Amino acid sequence: MRSRLTQLVTAAVLVDGFLAGASADRTIIQLPAFGQAGMQHWAAFSRKADLGDRGYLWYPLLAIGGTSLSVAAAMKGRSERLSSDSARWLNAAAILAAAGLLTTIGAAPNMLRVRTAGDDYPVLKKSFRGFEFWQNIRGTLQALAFVANVLSMRSLQGER
Repeated sequence: MRSRLTQLVTAAVLVDGFLAGASADRTIIQLPAFGQAGMQHWAAFSRKADLGDRGYLWYPLLAIGGTSLSVAAAMKGRSERLSSDSARWLNAAAILAAAGLLTTIGAAPNMLRVRTAGDDYPVLKKSFRGFEFWQNIRGTLQALAFVANVLSMRSLQGER
């Protein structure tokens, strides 16, 4: 049923939109600012935000939820007669979301190291640079997954 596919894509757009927005804020605003403010400031913030109770749940919920919805939409799309454009965008969104989630394998150890690093500048600097590297990749993939979901929604609306 096409309405179920539309619901999945709509939900994926919403969740991936939150994730892409949060990720863009981190990549474009927060990380450059913390690079100038200092590693101890970044570490203190990260311990309260990313590693705190809310961030520790919020970010994984968005990433796993958005990826799950994108993959579910792509799988649902395979059982329906869709234009090649719609199928392509659904598959692209699922692949990009999954790739963004996979880059967490690189980003997470750098963030988790902050929890126990204290104010050890070399460790914090290494963690910051590693996290920044992976976040730039992850943020790009998350933004592209959002765009692909929006384009799949647009393409599906054109098929009605």
